[in-house]
Order: sequence, then C-alpha cells, then structure tokens
Amino acid sequence: MKIVITGGMGFVGSSLINKLDLDMNEIFIIDNFSTNVSKTLDRCELINIDLSDKSQLHTINIGSADIMIHLAGPSSGPASAKDPDGTIDISNKITFNVLRVCEQLSIKRLLFASSMAVYGNPSKLPVDEKSICKPISYYGIAKLSSEYIIQAFCKSSNLEYSIIRLFNIYGPGQDLTRMDQGLVSIYLSMLLNDKSFVIKGKLDRVRDLIHIDDVLNSIIKVMFSNAGVNQIINVCNGSPVTIDELAKILIKYFENYSYKDIIQEEGSPDDILKIYGNNDKLSKIIGYKPIYDIETGVKDFVSWSKNQIR
Repeated sequence: MKIVITGGMGFVGSSLINKLDLDMNEIFIIDNFSTNVSKTLDRCELINIDLSDKSQLHTINIGSADIMIHLAGPSSGPASAKDPDGTIDISNKITFNVLRVCEQLSIKRLLFASSMAVYGNPSKLPVDEKSICKPISYYGIAKLSSEYIIQAFCKSSNLEYSIIRLFNIYGPGQDLTRMDQGLVSIYLSMLLNDKSFVIKGKLDRVRDLIHIDDVLNSIIKVMFSNAGVNQIINVCNGSPVTIDELAKILIKYFENYSYKDIIQEEGSPDDILKIYGNNDKLSKIIGYKPIYDIETGVKDFVSWSKNQIR
C-alpha cells in the first residue's frame, strides 16, 4: 500500500511509521518540521513543504497513492489559544490543501485525526460519535471545522473519509520538552526534572487517557477496515480518570515527591472540565479494544522516560 502521512515527523506520525510494515507499505511523509519529535525516519521519503501554502502543492510528485493519513495542523489547545485567528485560518487552509493533494494523487481514502475537543463540555457522559459538538476552545473549533470541510468535499467526490476523534494520548516517544501539549507528559516532565509539580485547574477534572500503542493499533485497524469508510470514530480508552487519580499514580514512581507536593494553580477558561468517551464503535465495528488501562500505561511511559535520561 502507498501511504501519505501529513505531520509524519510528530509524535503520532513517527510512532505510526515505526509500527507499519515497511516491507509491505511505501510511505511518504509531508511535514514542515515545526513540531517534530523525529529528525529522520529510515526508508520513507520526506517532502518538506508547508501545507497551508497552496503554491507548494505542485512539488509533491509521487504519482498516485492509496491513502492519506492527515495528522498535520494545530497540535494543542494552549498553543491555539495564543493565536486563535491564525489557528483556524491555517487549519482550514491545510484541510483544503490536503483535499487538493488527495485529488492530485488520486487517493482513495483520507483518514483525518480530529480531537475530543470538538465535544466541549458535554452535558451527558460518556460521549459517543452522535453526541452534540460544542467546542469551547479554538483548537476544538478548528478540528470541527476540518471535519465539516472533509465531509462536504467527499459528498461530491470519489474520496472516502475516516475521521478519528483522538482523546488524551500519552506514552513512549512523546516530547517531554513540550509543556503546552500532552497532559500526562507535562506532569511526567515536571517529576523527571525535579521541578515543582504544578497542576493547572481542578483535581476533580475528568479525562479519557489512551496509550499511544492503542492509538496506533486503532489507526491501523481503521485504515484496513471497510467498516471505517465515511465514519467518525472515537479513539479512546472508555474509562474516566480524574486528574487527582493520575497525579497519585505518577507520584508512586518518584520517591522524592508526595501528594502534598502538588501545587494547584488556576486553570484555563477553555479547558474541558469532564469528558470521557464511548468506544463501542471502535471495539464492535472496527474490531479493536484498547489494551492499556491507566496503571499499566503510565508504568510503561515512566519506564521509557527514565531510560531516556540515563
């Protein structure tokens, strides 16, 4: 299979490429190297362009391809809040240009990585794919806008889509230097570097935390599943975890910290209070059930991260 991955040098993209069988798949990466966690990926062709710039699209000369996995675009809520109009403008431009590239390369299927942020603060939990979307952050608005653009485009073309709504991802390979993205990785970075354990927002906030391996397995299942065609799919663990519970689990692995070391600060106004997802569609229709619970997932992440600094 000939696969094009936008944002392929980031956390999810580079992890996915390392998991795919490179003997069975030919992979092309489109990336502008703005938030990459990998510098090189063996046996993949790198195309360094800015997908928000329509004039650069003609430089993508790889013939035809089978599937586009679209991971590029806004990468976090806090970063988007600093430049809201730029976030939405660039996100929409990238989405339209990705669709143009799909036409240009005669791509059959587009898999788009959306976000749980599209749901906002839901009135009913858990959220499923039919839940009302009321994003409260510019990041969520940008993601929902991209979903609508893709669905509208595909109605009048032969392009199939799969939209996956990713919940809070964590795990080996995540950039521990970025303090604006990744809930678990931000807290873990503080503990690894002997910094103050600062938690912004209430400890009773609820999240759905999903290990990177479960995300990758979900993506691959959707890629090769006809059941995923023209569908929106929650990629989540399906279990609620409070920030308080997460903090206690992390602290267990660091002898120089205790629960009383937590410093609470005011949270962001666009931070979702409580959210977790229903993953019945993923498990029953796509055929993948997440393996990691929060205890085993955090243990794996902490073990990996400590090995990185030895």
